Amino acid sequence: MTIGQALRKIRQNLDLTQKEMAANIVTRPFYAKVEAGKSRISADKLAAILFEHDVDITYF
Repeated sequence: MTIGQALRKIRQNLDLTQKEMAANIVTRPFYAKVEAGKSRISADKLAAILFEHDVDITYF
C-alpha cells in the first residue's frame, strides 16, 4: 500500500473530504495528487496531517 492509498483509506474511514483532510497544512489539489500517487509528501507534512486528525503515526 502506498502512502497515498493509506491516506485515502484513513480519510474515508474518518468520513472527511480531501479539503478537510488537508486541514490547511497542504492545499487540496496537492493533497489529491498525493492520494493519486502523483506527488510525494514530506514527512513533516504527513505527520502534521495525521496529528491534526488524531491518527497514531505508528498505526499509519
